[in-house]
Amino acid sequence: MVFSIKRAPMSDSEENKIISGYQENEITISIAFNIISRQKKPIMISVFIVMIITLIYGFSLPNIYRSNGIYEVVGSGSTSSHIQKSGLTSIAGAVGVSLGGGQTNRGDVIVETVRSKTFLKHLLQFDGILPGLVAAKYYNPQSETIDFDPSMYLVEDNTWNGAPPTIHDAYKKYSRQLSIFQDQGDNFIYISFDHVSPNFSQEFVLLVIEQLNLKLRSKSLDESNAALNFLEDQLGNTFLIELRSSISSLIQKQLEKKMLADVSDNFALSPIETPFIEQEKESPSRLLLLIWATISSLVIFSMIVFFWEANKSTASAGSFKKIS
Repeated sequence: MVFSIKRAPMSDSEENKIISGYQENEITISIAFNIISRQKKPIMISVFIVMIITLIYGFSLPNIYRSNGIYEVVGSGSTSSHIQKSGLTSIAGAVGVSLGGGQTNRGDVIVETVRSKTFLKHLLQFDGILPGLVAAKYYNPQSETIDFDPSMYLVEDNTWNGAPPTIHDAYKKYSRQLSIFQDQGDNFIYISFDHVSPNFSQEFVLLVIEQLNLKLRSKSLDESNAALNFLEDQLGNTFLIELRSSISSLIQKQLEKKMLADVSDNFALSPIETPFIEQEKESPSRLLLLIWATISSLVIFSMIVFFWEANKSTASAGSFKKIS
């Protein structure tokens, strides 16, 4: 047979005596909960107010949509033994011509090119990119249009309200909203862009890939043409059979490189998964924000009430000892 003994609730004076000695004796959890429970009404009211403020703040935040793309790196850098043996690399470098010698990670070149301010400056030349990047505030899903911040950009006049943003202002937004990296496992390039408009997000990723392919293809064509001019001059001034054979091989390689640049639209990156217009937002998670705010406020207000009651009880006990 099990007997249960009910403990009578402590009076305020008994609790004050125990609390007054908390410097010498530990306060048990039951005492702490007893103290907090006496002030549960103001705690719950405070937590409820925090929840309301959090909800208002959460719904004031715009939805952010993320557009993703996965791309395969086309080709890779390699070292040409013909170039190294012939010694033409140093000669070509002296006149500012690249023959393609030396090992390079093309994926790293692509990632750093996209992250650069120079590439962003090129993108800002296209209509609507700078306002969409810097001044976009909300997205209207009914009209599928972007609502711009009127304090920054006037849509009706297509002008800036004050001085236009600098490249540094645009780059702050660009670097925060754009993500691009090469996975070391599969060597694919993963790129994503966050924006209030799902349409702008998709179009921006497509623009980045398109312009990256165009710029790298143009650069490759310029390098091939310069290399061909250099090699043809060297071929005309060289009479050694072995050296002429090496130069002829290099000319063939440059012609192949030029041909690939001329015929391929996906010169640097080939799509595996192209970006889509996303229907579901990426952030903010308003439910998670509400849960976090509720738990945090409950803990903080409970601690405030506990220490307030503990200090008040300690002060009362001290006054009682002086009187007695």
